[in-house]
Amino acid sequence: MVRLMLLTALTGMSLTPSIYWDPYTIFFGLLGIGLAASSAGMLNQILEVGLDTQMHRTRSRPLVQQKNLHQHAKQLCFFLALSSAIILISFTNLLTVILTSIAMLGYSWFYTQILKPNTSQNIVIGGLFGAMPPLLGWCALEGSISYQPLILVTIIYTWTPPHFWCLALAKLEDYQRNQIPMLPVIYGTPYTQTHIICYSILLILITQLPYLTQMSGVFYAITANLANIYLMRKMIQVRNSKNPKIYLSGFLASNFYLAALFLIIMIDQCL
Repeated sequence: MVRLMLLTALTGMSLTPSIYWDPYTIFFGLLGIGLAASSAGMLNQILEVGLDTQMHRTRSRPLVQQKNLHQHAKQLCFFLALSSAIILISFTNLLTVILTSIAMLGYSWFYTQILKPNTSQNIVIGGLFGAMPPLLGWCALEGSISYQPLILVTIIYTWTPPHFWCLALAKLEDYQRNQIPMLPVIYGTPYTQTHIICYSILLILITQLPYLTQMSGVFYAITANLANIYLMRKMIQVRNSKNPKIYLSGFLASNFYLAALFLIIMIDQCL
């Protein structure tokens, strides 16, 4: 996931005017964002180690297998977060540091500790924090907020619920056993499948914005909609299936889709 976040951050950078394309700022901006994402992922595992021991899909995580690593993990998590802040303030700007810190703490603490155990809308609300990398990339170079990266943030934000609900369906027994209020646990599989389709349709509509706002060109309009057809086919399969393997396939396909979509946006910038 860190690699996907860095790809979306780089896409945000690619949308800035070329006068801002300083190689050092790009490199250290991505490094700082990547370190923050790594720290957030590590903090997430530290906070959820108790739950991870109960979840089949997370039992093999290092902190579950080796409890003596906990103190080292906390130290490394702090070091990564501090390094990220120092790098970003040294090579980018204060706005990037603030937004990166909000995204890191929002995902690793607010989502994990507040949203996840208390509401079935956890991923809908918390998805905003994971959607911020394009804005971070833009801000690292340009130093302000504009509509272009916000469109990309909206795309990721809308993509996140159906993406994660596919995983929640695939691992439904894990979430049920541990009483985690994911959407399919509270409202059932058919309800979740319908929401996956609705959000996927909304996502397809939102992905038209880069072309409609002239942020991207004809190449994007054609290839992005080919990707949309691919995604919709996968999500329809999820909608019509009762097979966890199909749900997991939809989850993996949505990862591929988002990476492809953001690569398309970057390629379009070069044409």
